[in-house]
Amino acid sequence: MRAAVPYSPRDVRFEERDVPKIIKPADAVIRISATCVCGSDLWSYRGINPIPQPPRWTQVLRDRQYDEGKAQSIVSDERMIRDRNKVHACIENAKAVQKTVREHGSGPNYIDAFDASRSEAGLVRLKDDLQTRFRGLGPVPAYHILTSIGMPVLKPDRVIKRIFTRLGVMSENPTDFSFTEVGRKFAEATGHPIRYIDIVFVCYGQVVATEVGLDHGICGEKNPRCSVCGVTSHCTYYRRQALGLGGGSYHQSYRRSCRSGGAILPRRHVNQAKAST
Repeated sequence: MRAAVPYSPRDVRFEERDVPKIIKPADAVIRISATCVCGSDLWSYRGINPIPQPPRWTQVLRDRQYDEGKAQSIVSDERMIRDRNKVHACIENAKAVQKTVREHGSGPNYIDAFDASRSEAGLVRLKDDLQTRFRGLGPVPAYHILTSIGMPVLKPDRVIKRIFTRLGVMSENPTDFSFTEVGRKFAEATGHPIRYIDIVFVCYGQVVATEVGLDHGICGEKNPRCSVCGVTSHCTYYRRQALGLGGGSYHQSYRRSCRSGGAILPRRHVNQAKAST
């Protein structure tokens, strides 16, 4: 079979790999009909994180022996993810996927059973079932899966939570779904899909975002680059930090941010989202 194998930054090759086979009754072979790239995958692709050599990222899914001895050998391999819980989660979740396909006939049939694309209640049930069905799947990864399969949600990860909180668009004690509700208001205000809104905010707040023209992210957890941010007038963090330096510093930095062209998030869109919150 053909597989994508990473070798070095920006060097991913398609190569032949052995077709996995069922050897033991507890084995599982997964047929992938669709997939996506997680943002964390791009760290190694860009060269920020090292790529293990020889590349063996897919070994857990290719291995035919899923007993405790094999799991231990994977954990002991310095070229692999040396986390016992993650290795066992991969093994158990591969079996959970096989069980889901047996029960529903296919992955799409499983998703369609919840009517999640047309029902808010169905969307919540699907998220809850994903967390119950798959080992080690918390609420943020569950929302990430929903985002990846085209559901109208965004993932409430720490970047989204940080920026939305700083912009003052969240109520007190928000739920994870509250961030999706605000994300939908941004989508309505801008005319862009909520998936696009998710990507823009994540690029705005992560360390590196060269794929969208930023050599560094803007709204970082530490030392955010407020001088090039286009929405400082809405930012509670900026008001706390900058206003303490005096009004002149605030207005000077604000004017710089307007001139810099750094307003990836136009102020009118923040205003519209706030007005509907």
